[in-house]
Formats: sequence, structure tokens, C-alpha cells
Amino acid sequence: MLTFHGTVKGVKRFEKTNKQTGEVYHEYFLGLANTKQGGYDGEENIRDIKLTKKQLQNNLDTYYKDLVGKRVQVEVFMNHRAWKERVYSDWFLGGEGRPISIDGKPAPAVKAA
Repeated sequence: MLTFHGTVKGVKRFEKTNKQTGEVYHEYFLGLANTKQGGYDGEENIRDIKLTKKQLQNNLDTYYKDLVGKRVQVEVFMNHRAWKERVYSDWFLGGEGRPISIDGKPAPAVKAA
């Protein structure tokens, strides 16, 4: 199991349009921040981790908004896709999407929708 840890910065939403059908859809990302190695005081790297549709149905976007400023550890997986001789990669929250720990303590269960 691969995990990331960091301080929750929030959940952001991007509106996208399918170029073939014109359908508008949204992608949601959890921002986790860590101190930048070799950086200046207070400088951070923020990693965007995508939430799946099932995780959104279980209200994880709201759950993580309540955890802003807390340090969490989450399970992740990477998805790769190729298009026009290029490879693109995305990080996704793994499993149910809930944190493994919050501020060093085991995380409470997420309430299902």
C-alpha cells in the first residue's frame, strides 16, 4: 500500500468540458502540503490527489473540508494513460478514500451517504 502524508489544504473543483460531446463535468482534488526540502522557511509543495466518483458520493469532499489544517496520512494509487506519444499520470485516493490517520491518531470512520 502506497501512502502520502501532509497537511490538508482543502478540496478544489475544476469544471471541464468533453470536447466531443460538449458535456460539462467536474473533477475534485484534495490538496496535501509538505515542507519543501531545501526550500525557504514556510515554503511548501502541494500535491493534488483526485477523488473518485464513488468517494464523492460518500461525501468525502465535505469530510476533507472539515480537516483543513490537520495532518493526515492517506492511501493512494496512480493511474497512467497514453495519448499522442505522451504519458499522463494522476494520483487518486485509494480504497474508501478516508485517511488512515489524523494528526498521528487513527482516523474515525466516514459516514456513508
